[in-house]
Parts: sequence; structure tokens; C-alpha cells
Amino acid sequence: MSQPSQKANSSRTGSRIAAVGAVCVLSLHFGLTFLHVAPANPLSQQLALATGLWMSPLFDQNWELFAPDPVSRDTGLLVRGTAGGDELGGFVDLSTAMLERKLHNLVPDNLHYTVSSATHNLLSARQDLIRNEAVLAEFPNAADSGLFLSEDLLDAGPEPLRTAYKRTVDAVVQLAIKGVRDETGVTPDAVQVRIVTHEFPRWSKRDDAGVGEVFYSDTPWLTATGEELPL
Repeated sequence: MSQPSQKANSSRTGSRIAAVGAVCVLSLHFGLTFLHVAPANPLSQQLALATGLWMSPLFDQNWELFAPDPVSRDTGLLVRGTAGGDELGGFVDLSTAMLERKLHNLVPDNLHYTVSSATHNLLSARQDLIRNEAVLAEFPNAADSGLFLSEDLLDAGPEPLRTAYKRTVDAVVQLAIKGVRDETGVTPDAVQVRIVTHEFPRWSKRDDAGVGEVFYSDTPWLTATGEELPL
């Protein structure tokens, strides 16, 4: 009777360990989720990198089902590249192709979300930096900075925000390299990223489909490591 008893004890021990592990993972998840959705505070800013890595892209929050918020803008990602100093054609539209692929595929993949999330994350990471108190104290006109922030401005911000911004730049650069390579068959040694933002008016003014404003935000030419290409 000792063997069955030992097996039962081992089974109970394994169940307890699994239960404790599950509680720990769930506690971590709910804690990071709370920090992610809570208003900005010193702790959430300090842990911004960790919460960003945990939440995106699998656990991003979207409350439109419960609090409908009409779409006010649409963004698209365009890229172009150079190889050996020669431009490899014009801008390649990555967003439209991925959206069409998603809409017309009975079993769509996540490529559209990869492109749209990279664009959104870059804009969000930039926004976090130019609104940061430490950055504004040294650069009062940080909001006038372009899509690609200077090293001086980055150095004024907290390390987690700098790291998050550079990570988003790297992600977009890698998407750009792949997009240009797929389009031209040539791997570029430098790429330029353009984010097209179409801002829509309020619903009461949307009778005319042509109403709205379109803005273009370009990075300088960037190397594969996300560094600005010297002119």
C-alpha cells in the first residue's frame, strides 16, 4: 500500500505546485495589467518597459465594446530604401496590402496587426517621451520634434521610455527592410519610414467622405540598427 500512497502524495504535491504557479502568474498578469491601464504614475513609468513587453501584442486593452469611441484617425506605414547609395524605387505601402490580405482571407493571419501595432507603438512611445516632465523641463518645444527624436532629447527622458522608444524604432526599421526587400528583391542598407495619419472630423461632419486632414511624418534615412544615416 506504500506505493499508491506515495503516488497519491506526489500527485497532490504536483497539483499544489501547479496551483501556486498559476496563482503567481495570474497575480503578475493582473498587476501588470493594472499598471498598464491605470493613469500615469511614478511606478507605471518606472515599469513601462516591463508592462509594454508583457501586454503587447497579446493583452492590449480595447474598451470600445463597452464605451464606444468613434474612430478619429487612421494611420498607414510607407517605407522606401536605398542600396549602395541608390534609391530602390518610391515608397512602398505596407499597411494597405496587409489590410487587404486580412479582409480577403478566410483564415487571416496577424501580419496586419504586426504592421499596425508597430506604427501605433512608435507613435505612443514618442508621445510618452515628448510629454515627460523631465524632457519638457529641458526641451519645452519637444512636441515640435519630428517622428525620429534626437539623441539629446532621448537622453533627457527616463531610461524605460528611451528603451521603449528605441525598441519601437527597431521594430519599424525591420518591417521597412523586409517590405523593401519583398518589393524589390534587394536588401536595403538604409530605409526611410513615413507614417500617414488621416484625421477624421466628428460624426456630425462626416457626410462628405472627402472631409478630413492628412498628415505625413517622415524619419530620416536610418540604418538597419536604427541609427540616422549621416548625410
